[in-house]
Amino acid sequence: MPFPPRAAAVFLLLLASLRLSPAEERITFIVLVDPSSKPSLFPAHLSWYSSILSSSSSSSSPPSLHIHVYSTILHGFSARLTPAEARGVRASAGVLAVRPDALLRPLTTRSPTFLGLDSPWSSISQLSDLASDSVVGVIDTGIWPENGPGFNRSSCSGKLVGARSFYAGYLAASLPALSSGDFLSARDADGHGTHVASIAAGGPGDGPKARIAVYKVCWPAGCLVSDIVAAIDRAVADGVDILSMSLGSSSPVPAYHLDALSVATFRATMAGVLVVSSAGNGGPRPRSISNAPPWVLTVGAGTMDRSFPAVVVLGEGERRVEGTSITFPYPRRRRSQRLRLFSAATATPREVEGSAVFFRAAARNTSRLGTGAAFRRAGAAAMVIAHGDVDPAGMIAEPHVIPTVAVGESQARSIERYIASSRDPTAVIFSEGTDLGRPAPAVASFSSRGPNAAVARVLKPDLLAPGSTCWPRGPARPARPVSGPTPPDRVQRNVGYLHGLPHVSGVAALMKAAHPSWAPGEMKSALMTTASAAAAIQDESTRRAAGPFDMGAGHVRPEAALDPGLVYPAELEDYVDLFVCELNYTEEEVRVMTGGGGRPRSALPLRGVGGGRPTGERTTRASWWRKRRRRRP
Repeated sequence: MPFPPRAAAVFLLLLASLRLSPAEERITFIVLVDPSSKPSLFPAHLSWYSSILSSSSSSSSPPSLHIHVYSTILHGFSARLTPAEARGVRASAGVLAVRPDALLRPLTTRSPTFLGLDSPWSSISQLSDLASDSVVGVIDTGIWPENGPGFNRSSCSGKLVGARSFYAGYLAASLPALSSGDFLSARDADGHGTHVASIAAGGPGDGPKARIAVYKVCWPAGCLVSDIVAAIDRAVADGVDILSMSLGSSSPVPAYHLDALSVATFRATMAGVLVVSSAGNGGPRPRSISNAPPWVLTVGAGTMDRSFPAVVVLGEGERRVEGTSITFPYPRRRRSQRLRLFSAATATPREVEGSAVFFRAAARNTSRLGTGAAFRRAGAAAMVIAHGDVDPAGMIAEPHVIPTVAVGESQARSIERYIASSRDPTAVIFSEGTDLGRPAPAVASFSSRGPNAAVARVLKPDLLAPGSTCWPRGPARPARPVSGPTPPDRVQRNVGYLHGLPHVSGVAALMKAAHPSWAPGEMKSALMTTASAAAAIQDESTRRAAGPFDMGAGHVRPEAALDPGLVYPAELEDYVDLFVCELNYTEEEVRVMTGGGGRPRSALPLRGVGGGRPTGERTTRASWWRKRRRRRP
């Protein structure tokens, strides 16, 4: 017997009422606690955390147990909570902060020579053997360890000392599932992490004997802060010396205490680990800087003296348009056949097949490599691309899967006018090889710029390093391992252009070998005070001299950074002064940053903090915070 209409309506209303309202939906929160506040009746912190969760639940289904437990540089856990449950957890004794999770995204062969690292007379090169004790922790998309034809177990050099993956937060957030080409392990399915690791310590140059510890935190939809914080916590426990993070910042600056990632990097710095991050690729817009906390070494992208000139000849030679390409299969100065030329905005599928396609990337989030792959599937023979405001000068050569020439905005307008005015537009495209005579360094047009929107007195970026057209170590197509999967095209094609930070990470590993007692502040000081800020360094986007908001202290000089003559340590008191005097943090907010109880950290001794002293006198003013500490019984 069917329901009467009114009864059916009532049933549907009751069914709808069973669905969770937004106020009852659970999301991931990161909970930071003061470990000294653990009640004595709990034998361990884990049982205390379980009690906090169960006592804060107001529903019939208590929140699930911890996704991550943090126990090294910070104490706490992450869990799926409703907003009401999160408020209950925050009200529990000993809880310092409860923060919602956030999703971030990941932001060479010639560069060591350009930096002067592979000269046999370079004193920093002579530190290569000593640097074997330095460990660079790479927090990224993982690692593809096999390299070169015939790779087998006997080929292992011992450089990769650890590889871990962190995905509990990602899986709990119900984000897009892994595809068949991804790996629920530390193996890299994207290529970004492998590229970064190979630059930082992968071979002759930056840090040839430095070790690598890999922490995979990025998955198909991005990288969750709860997983990143767990990776940082573990990396410090593992004993890394440098942390290299090519990830965007989630910090709601200047409120660093509201961001679990800022808290984690601060605690890592206070534990003696130098955190190196990329400035971002939001340039040339001002105030586009990422990773702006003052304790993080923020690296912008510079160009090198290497370029890859290529030419597009329109029609019967009516105009010669110059660009750049690293994907052209033809030998130097050998021209390709004449191709029909169409604009991607108006071309039909039949016109694309066998032709050259002109494409203008209208938005920054356009997948340019994906666009080239799509044209290849459609049968296109070549592509001419303009990157828009990301690269108005047309200097970025990317690893497309079809022959591709990148051109600047002025050249793009010429091509558009030619296509619009010609009844049968054609083009001949060819490469002119590799040129090592380009004036360099310059600030890459895509490198994010200051000033620092958080704290005007903290200048960002800190440094400039090679970050444009940097090739990864090893062959273009890694060999298939003895057993296991084949590396995807993304690994083989990840010749990125925002990789200034792994160069600096590699140099820092060598510096740590030369000065084991240097704390992160002293290493940062040495790199910045010896950087080159010559007037010859230009801004690629304006063709004018670059300033501090473009390049920070200047372009890194590894050799000079070994012996700066004077270093300026940045210690806990200096940062607390910043929090209190500049940012007006309350005592509770300072406790969130430092670990609670007025102490600088939770469990580990402060490795290297205050270990190095500058030559000459240095006076540290007694802050309100330090005076308050002295008054404590």
